[in-house]
Amino acid sequence: MAQPYLLLLLLYLGCCPTQAARASRPLPRTPPPRSPRAACRADASSPPPRDIALRAQRSLERRRLQTEAQRGIELARRRKFGFAAANERKRTHPLQRVRATIDATELSTSCSHAGDGFWFCELRHRDAYVGRLDFVLDSPDEAVQCLQDELTISVAELKAIDIIKYARGVGGGQLLMEQLVEVLEEHKVQFVFLKHLDRGSGKLVRWYQRYGFQHALDVLPNVKVADSLHRDHMVTETATLKLRLAEPIKIA
Repeated sequence: MAQPYLLLLLLYLGCCPTQAARASRPLPRTPPPRSPRAACRADASSPPPRDIALRAQRSLERRRLQTEAQRGIELARRRKFGFAAANERKRTHPLQRVRATIDATELSTSCSHAGDGFWFCELRHRDAYVGRLDFVLDSPDEAVQCLQDELTISVAELKAIDIIKYARGVGGGQLLMEQLVEVLEEHKVQFVFLKHLDRGSGKLVRWYQRYGFQHALDVLPNVKVADSLHRDHMVTETATLKLRLAEPIKIA
């Protein structure tokens, strides 16, 4: 009795091959759900905008610190260079202690650039060096750098001025100051900064005040860099210094 039914089933399958093929096809596999770790890795590959901004901010801060470090190294190098150049200049061009009356008409000045912004002005009487004035453009001094950054101005530092005893009182100091102003105007420097070495008599301070210098703390009390200034720091504008030098000569 089972043979007729089996025969009918075979005839049916032979007439509908597509259905048989479909029946023989494997069912599609459903992918397993992702694990939480895989989801975290996928999210980490595309950081959100907030993390991108934070990374950019950290990168800028890192660059700023690197720039400051490089600047500090450069300023230290310039300070070392200036110290060595000044000592070398004193060794090769020593002031000669002339014990004679000096005529102002026999005085002359010269100015030379040693490099890295360091300049040396010299006062001569005939062939003898009787005075010098040292200054530096864009000084590596901390106070000068702070002033330039805070006020966006150009500042030169008057490092030292020295005139032998027998050459004082005949206008030698004024001649050196005129040489200083000439270089400052050529390089468009707006201010002159110095640290006076007055030993308490006040004579040297008054001499600087004669040319327009004022105590930096008195004229810059509200500047953020006031913490780096001291009572022995003085400052004046190049234009003011030039005007004072144009007045009738005052013995110095």
